[in-house]
Formats: sequence, C-alpha cells, structure tokens
Amino acid sequence: MVSEARRLGLKTTTPRALLADYNLGTVVTTLPSTASHGVAPLNRSLVPAFGRTVARALVSSLAIASTTWAQDAYFAHPDGTTHWYRAVSTPAGVTWDEAHTQAAALGGYLASIHSADEANAIFAVVDTAQYWTTTSTASLGPWLGGVQRDITSEPAGGWVWSENELWTYSAWSAGQPDNDNGANRICFGAASGRAATWHDVPSTTKLAGFVVEFAGTHARTTVGLLQDGPSATDLFTLVSPLAHTKTFLLDPRGRVVHEWSSNYPPGVVSYLENNGHLLRAGRLFNVDFIETGGDGGIVEEFDFEGNKVWEYTHSTSDYVLHHDFERLPNGNILMLAWEKISKNDAIAAGRDPNSFVKDEVWPDKIIEVRPTGPTSGVIVWEWHAWDHIVQDFDPTKPHYAVTTASRPDRIDVNYVIDTFADWMHANAIDYNASLDQIMVSIRSFDEIWIIDHSTTTVEAAGETGGNSGRGGNLLYRWGNPRAYKRGSLADQKLFKQHDAHWIPNGLPGAGNVLVFNNGIARPGGNASSVDEIVLPRRDGTNNYVMAGPTWGPNEATWSWKAPVPTDFYSAFVSGAQRLPNGNTRICGGWIGEAFEVTPSGTVVWAYTNPVRERPVAMSQGDVPTNNWLFRAPAFAPDHPAIVGKNLVPGEPLERDATALLVDGSRVPAYIELGETATFSLNAQAEVGKFYLMLTSATAGLQPIDSRFMRMAWDDVALMSATAVAPTIFVNYFGTIDAQGHATAQLALPPLPALKGATLYNSFLVLDFSAPTNLSLISNSVTVHIKN
Repeated sequence: MVSEARRLGLKTTTPRALLADYNLGTVVTTLPSTASHGVAPLNRSLVPAFGRTVARALVSSLAIASTTWAQDAYFAHPDGTTHWYRAVSTPAGVTWDEAHTQAAALGGYLASIHSADEANAIFAVVDTAQYWTTTSTASLGPWLGGVQRDITSEPAGGWVWSENELWTYSAWSAGQPDNDNGANRICFGAASGRAATWHDVPSTTKLAGFVVEFAGTHARTTVGLLQDGPSATDLFTLVSPLAHTKTFLLDPRGRVVHEWSSNYPPGVVSYLENNGHLLRAGRLFNVDFIETGGDGGIVEEFDFEGNKVWEYTHSTSDYVLHHDFERLPNGNILMLAWEKISKNDAIAAGRDPNSFVKDEVWPDKIIEVRPTGPTSGVIVWEWHAWDHIVQDFDPTKPHYAVTTASRPDRIDVNYVIDTFADWMHANAIDYNASLDQIMVSIRSFDEIWIIDHSTTTVEAAGETGGNSGRGGNLLYRWGNPRAYKRGSLADQKLFKQHDAHWIPNGLPGAGNVLVFNNGIARPGGNASSVDEIVLPRRDGTNNYVMAGPTWGPNEATWSWKAPVPTDFYSAFVSGAQRLPNGNTRICGGWIGEAFEVTPSGTVVWAYTNPVRERPVAMSQGDVPTNNWLFRAPAFAPDHPAIVGKNLVPGEPLERDATALLVDGSRVPAYIELGETATFSLNAQAEVGKFYLMLTSATAGLQPIDSRFMRMAWDDVALMSATAVAPTIFVNYFGTIDAQGHATAQLALPPLPALKGATLYNSFLVLDFSAPTNLSLISNSVTVHIKN
C-alpha cells in the first residue's frame, strides 16, 4: 500500500516510526469499558471485529496512467444540491474496478443516474469519440457506477449503485441487460453510434473512460474555505454579503466567530474599527437613485456586542449616500454621495444635449459629517465635482476652454463613456492624514483622483486656497489620460477599477497606491489585476509633478493577475489590501472570492462566500452564484479590534448536511505539535447511531462493501480504532447526537518525530442491522503537522 501511494504521488510515513518514542501501551483487540468514553453500552468486540474485517479487505489501488478529463457538467439534483460529473478519458483502457478506485482517488465515485434529465446532463460531456469503444456488436461508452450483486436474479435483478443509492431509474439499450459473459457492471452503450442508454458489461472489460460524480459526503468543496496552507497569514475576515443584512467575522478556517445584524443590506461598505465597532453603510433603496448599483443612504455604527450606537441618514430625492466612506482621525466621516443636476442646468453649463438618457445627471460630492447624537450629524465640509467642470463643446456657455486638454485639473463635463445618469460612479474614498488629501476612485472615467482636504468648504468650491493653493481642483489623476484628452487607449492603465487607496504606514509599500483593476474591456480580453503604483514626486505645496503631458507612473511597480490573465475576472465591486508580511489579500467581489497572494504571486489561502443573492447559505457542492462581496478586509489576531474579544469559533456559513470537517472545513488543516485538531461530523440522517473515528498515517483507499474509506489501514488506524492512547484520540467513539452531530479531537503529543507527518481522518457510522454493520463512511479530511 505504501508503494502504491507513492505511485499515486501521495505522501507516506511509516506509522510505527511516528509514535516510536511515545509510550502508547499495548494495542488491544477489545474496547475498554465504555463508561470512560461517555457512550452507550456496546458489545466490546464489535469494533475490533469490524477493524479486522476492514484489514482483511485491503486491496492494492491501481494507478491509471494517461488520464484526462473534460469540462465538468452540473446538475440540480433532486436531493437539493448540485452534483458534478467529470468525464475521464483512459486511452489505454480501464476496468470497472480500476475506474472505481480512480474515482475515489479523485474524491468522488462512479456516477449514478436517477432520471432522464440527469442521464442527459452526463451524456452531454461524454458524447465524443474519445470516451467510446467500438466492438463488433456494440458501441460502449464510459463506465458508470451500476453494480449487479453476485447472488441475484439474472439478468435484470439485483442492480444497485456503487454508493448504495436507490435504484429508481433505468435506461437500458434494446436487449439489455443480457448478462453476456457474466456482465455485471454498467456503461453507456448502444447497438451503434452513441446514445444515453446502458449496456451491462463484464467488470474486467477495458473501456476508454469513466464518469466521476461529486456529491454528498464526497461533493467537491465549492464554497467556504477552499485553500489554507502553512504559509497563509493567520487572519480574521469581515464578510458583508451584498444580499444579507448581517455582517460576519470569520476565523482563518472560515468559521463564524462574531456577527452583527442590521435592518438593511449593505450600501455597500463595512469597516471594523480599532475599538471593535462596526461602521456599516446600509441600503435604503432610494427609488430616485437605483440605476447602476451602489446606492446606500444610511451609515450605521454598532458596538462589538451588536448595539447600534449611531446612525446618519443622507437620502432624499435630490441626493443619496453611496458606496464608501472613510473615518477621519478626528472622528468625523467622509462620505460619498450622488447629487442631481437637471438636464436643463447641465446643458446650461456646457453639457452636450445629446449625451442624456434621462433628464438629469448625477455628479459626485463628498461630505464630511461630525456625529452629534445617536441619530444625527452635521456637515462640516464638502466638495462637489460639479464645481470643477470644464467643457470645450459650446464657447457660449460657462466653463469653456478651447480644449479640455488645457485643464487637466478640471473635469470634462462631456467625457461620457457610460451613458447613465450616474456619470462618474465614484466607488472608493481614502484619506491620507499626513498630506491631508483625499483619493477617490472614479470608475466611469477609469481614473483615480486626489484632491486637497485642507481647504474650507468655500475654498473647495473654487480654484485657490488650501495647502496646495489649488482649492478643490484635481491635484492628480491617473489611469486614463483620454479623460482629459492627453492620450489614447494605448495609454490607459485602469479599466473600471475599485478600492484605490494609499497603503498605510508601517506596511510594505507604505505611501504607494493599491488598486483593484477590474479589467472590463481591457486590451487582450476581460481580466482583473491588482496594481501597486508609486505616485510622482510632489513639489513644495504637495502638488504632484507631471512627467510630460500626463501624470505618471507609466507602469505599476507591482501587479498580480492570474497566470492566464482572463482566468480571473471580477467585473465590478472587489478590493485589495496589503498585509504586514508583504502578502496581499484580494477580493474578487463579483465572484464572491477572497484570497491571499505572496509578492511572487502564489495563492496561499482562498475563500468563497457561500451566501447567495437570497439570504440563505449555499450547500457544499453548489455552484457559487450571486454571492457578491464589496470587499473582504482582513485583520490579524493582534489587531486592536480583535485583541481581548471572546471569539469562539462556531459553524461555517456554508451548509453541509453530511460531511466531516476538520477545524471547520474540509480543507486540510496545518497544526503545530501540542495543538489539537477538532473533527466535526454532520450526519443528520444518522441520529442515535454509533460512530467510530479513524486516523491513519498512510494515504490509501480501502474498499468496504461497494464503498471506499479514503485512508490506509495501518498501525495508527488500528490504535485509533481500539481506544489506545485516549489522550491523543479523544472521543473517537460515541453516538450521533439529536442534531446529527458528533465531535472528536486529535491532540498531538510533543513528539519531534511527528513533524512533517500527514494524517488522514474519517468517521464510520455503524448500523448493526446492515449487512456490513456500516451505515456511513464520511469524507476524509487531512491534518498536516508543521515542520
């Protein structure tokens, strides 16, 4: 088995060597008194007998060479989850037993079919010649999971699916099954050509492929934690699903450790402040401002216990808060808002009458609000984009310049790419205290702007005053020189970007700008990136110096994009955050993903939001849809908002009716010597049944009846199954509780020999009325012991 595991590319460790230095006592063949384990009385010989049965059933796994697979097919299964089907091509041929083993190695099982719709979904991915074998009498397609029991009524009796699923549907080809040459397995087949019908075939026949199904306890991990490696940063994540009224704080394993409730979905940003308060934008659904998304209207502040301590509403038929805000060091809050300008007033200011799709335009404004009471605040400073427009359309109108290229510090009122009333679509605001400057991301212009905050409100409406002497005019703009007629598409760097901000002091790259570049209509194809740029030098009044006709830089100093750039694309929302170790947290908000990358671009942690458009979490195995996030900010355990808080890990957000989790996830856990891994079984259909937890130090696939246990039977597995070292294998026996849950713990001893080991873990649920005394084999979860 060890040599076979090596052929499969699996890490192996000699089990005896792992625990050679630890006095575990003698391996016994009967259970000790059940009273010490807190479980109901049980025949003490049953579990060891079961273990011996498993040991006798060991078979060699067979590696299948030269296998390839096509795009997966998806199917909304009647069990309420989405199932995946993967077609695997085996040009050298594969027997049913070999295919069964390989399917288990891939984390699934040979496909079972329960309806014509399911059959058609699977057949669609195998309806090509590479999966079919032609004989003199038939055309045989890939293997399926149908099995005929040995003692049965021939030829049509005794058929079951390999995972003991009910036989509720059949699609035999004409004259099938016929038990020709002892045929006792199913593949797609037809008299000629290709069809979604079945043939029975001897299990020793070599066919050109097989179909793997991912579902139930073996469903693919599609939501929640997807990756967590030893080099990932230990971080908490703030998640505000855009269709949910709750905000969640998750631990590094994706478990909820805290949550806040609002009456509103996000509108759209949420911040966890140093004092542990949640500052959150809410969406009031202002009917006058729901054209392009991002509308809000209210900002709420909750203490850590969830009590609302402040709110501020700025929402009428003439204006509304949207997208983002920024807390200032003095406690005031900068807020983005849209304000309405009528069509007539816009034309009078030099706007082209042909550029309207409705009788108004919504330029952005910034207000600074000082909280004054639990539900009040006063505006102490403001800036309006409409005060800084320029036009070269009509010399008879105000704000005219012969060419807007002569005024790059002002906003061309006729630069219209998106013909929405939401003309600019600011989507992020940031503040630099040392410069007293504000940065705004202007999505529709494909630019970031910097303005002076040191002005008075009167100065901010004009062109003089403030530290820069420029009033409220633009001090800097970057991303798309076409917006001020000093460049072409070849000069454009940003494509509908989000979350532009200065990297804070104390972090690698401090003072540079980090921006999520969404990449809509990027030359070469839609593709997102995260870009870090170095701002140009400033003169004595903190004005940014141009390099030639435009502001620099010419290129980003650092970027991350997928190895195939178009493989990662988040069309809207999204963000990025520099971490203290130099890694970068990225949120692909349109696809609900958050992940961490190293400076070299390696992904070391990944999470997919499981809360979809409706405020209901998806089940593991579902195709993630409508699970948008605006951002997913991360917080280190020593962050002031986290320190001293009672953060007890609860359940993950995703649903998983039948599954084993390690520290809250199916994803392998990396732990240190002396630490404990917690295994949680959800098995709602198994209430009251006896469970047995197993841990193995060797990878493998052990057949038990028609199913597989995804680990090898070695000395460690035997010890875990026979109650040796109960201080290590904690609660490895018990009964499933009334909620369908069971919990066990692996408490690692401080043995240096264990460093670098990999342990494979699974639950068995026993049913002594079943032929094999077995009701359920859980999925396997892995624990890696750090070096």
